[in-house]
Amino acid sequence: MNILRKLFKSYLFNIILVLSLTTISMVLTLKDSFSEVVLQLQNANLYWFIIGIAFALLHRVLYGLIVTIQARKFNKDYKFIYGVGNSFIDAFVSGITPAGTGGNISQIMTLRGHGIDLSDSVSLLWMDSIIYQLCLVIYYLIMILMRFTRFASESYLFTFVLIGFAINAAVLLSIFVVSRIPRVHKWMSTKGIQIGYKLRIIKDVDKAKQSMEEQIDRFQQGVSDLQGNRKLILELIGLNFIRLIIYNLIPVFSAFALGIPVSMGMVIDIMALSSFVAMVSMLFPVPGASGGAEPTYIF
Repeated sequence: MNILRKLFKSYLFNIILVLSLTTISMVLTLKDSFSEVVLQLQNANLYWFIIGIAFALLHRVLYGLIVTIQARKFNKDYKFIYGVGNSFIDAFVSGITPAGTGGNISQIMTLRGHGIDLSDSVSLLWMDSIIYQLCLVIYYLIMILMRFTRFASESYLFTFVLIGFAINAAVLLSIFVVSRIPRVHKWMSTKGIQIGYKLRIIKDVDKAKQSMEEQIDRFQQGVSDLQGNRKLILELIGLNFIRLIIYNLIPVFSAFALGIPVSMGMVIDIMALSSFVAMVSMLFPVPGASGGAEPTYIF
């Protein structure tokens, strides 16, 4: 047991472990089409390939900047490199855990390691979640409205896109309603939990009530942190929208790199499809949304 603990504390061992698991995953994924994939990569346009990678990295660096801006509310000495590291750790852990559930935990651990208290770390992530969820819902709505008639009639999978959007919008709306309207808050903490208990959705009433109260307190704290700081809110909203645009442009550069004919008029189509893939992926609580994201590429 002590040997295992020492191994998992070793940076070298963890790097080798990650590389080994990645290699195994790639071998299993590509075993039926390895030669075809290699041929495509050999013929890829290096210029566009590098730009695509640069945009993928820029997306994570930009989120690192967002984390840094928020973290400096609690620790003025928080360094930009810490925020970037937090961003890449979040990306990795979210990608290997079901529905990205380990992402926030890893972020909290990283923030605490860089001098931010637990309560402040949780408040920071709530603040980040509120703004990002708002931007996400608005961005998805714009993409759906712009390309609804284009894709709705072409694939039954668009139904899952609408479901994904509805879930995101409902989560944002429900959190806001429960936390800002006392009557709803009271109903949820009493009758709502009792109904959940009778339906066997909730096993421990007291624990569920305590958990809900804690979540609402954190949300209210996040809202309080944002109120009165319009400049910060607008800055974070702007950065999150740029982040979403950059992320959804990556498939465009991938198409250019592979020599797929893409006109400028198709760029919005690809960005919309990229966001639709992300929405559908959220419906599949498996690591990396494996098995859920792939079918949406047949749009």
